[in-house]
Amino acid sequence: MWLDCEVVLFDLDDTLVDHRGAVRDALVSWVVGWGVGEVVEVERRWRELEHHYYGLFQARVLRMVEQRRARVRALLAHLGLDDAAADSVFGEYLAAYQRCWRAFPDAVGVVERALAAGVVVGVLTNGEHEQQAAKLEATGLAREGLRLIASSRLPAAKPDP
Repeated sequence: MWLDCEVVLFDLDDTLVDHRGAVRDALVSWVVGWGVGEVVEVERRWRELEHHYYGLFQARVLRMVEQRRARVRALLAHLGLDDAAADSVFGEYLAAYQRCWRAFPDAVGVVERALAAGVVVGVLTNGEHEQQAAKLEATGLAREGLRLIASSRLPAAKPDP
């Protein structure tokens, strides 16, 4: 299977790690008590906000903390959150999200097989490097020889040529 290639690059979120499932599970515990509606509707809205504001982070228009604050403020506009409150509320979500990180069932095996085949194996992600490195560790995907390439340390995000 790996004989015709020298390098294998994986995406991380929703390829090796179940990002959507972790978001959904985190929202279930996080939105209780915020008065923002049913979980299904909150999940839809949160994904829209994530797509929009994280895209602005990837385009280098917003810093990480700014996109996080913007997402929380847009979802919980009725609370009128200042910076400190927005950071605290997003921190609650982030802690719940991190508790829900999990690799897809076949992810560890495919990474191990690629490494064992002697090819260069990397993860190319639009995520923030430190968080994505923590995600690899927490999900059991981190391996010696697995390279992490994150857009936060590059001049542009995928799919920018």
